[in-house]
Amino acid sequence: MIDVICTRGETVKISGEEKPRELVKAMYLKIDYNDMEHIIEQYKAQYNTITRKSGYLKTLIYNTKLEVNAHYANRIRVDQMND
Repeated sequence: MIDVICTRGETVKISGEEKPRELVKAMYLKIDYNDMEHIIEQYKAQYNTITRKSGYLKTLIYNTKLEVNAHYANRIRVDQMND
């Protein structure tokens, strides 16, 4: 995370796509303890061999807030449908 946050380049490669450094940095700085737990769980659950760990982790960290927010939104919808 520090590598990405402190980089001086204009862009960071996420999922094979160049994204503006400031956008990636902003997403990384939003990561909290619960997100880190989610990241670790996702990493441990990966059963395929990860050949480019750095790139995989950059993408995993970048996408975490979006995934976690979608996960909880879906849980709320399901809970409301079951009530």
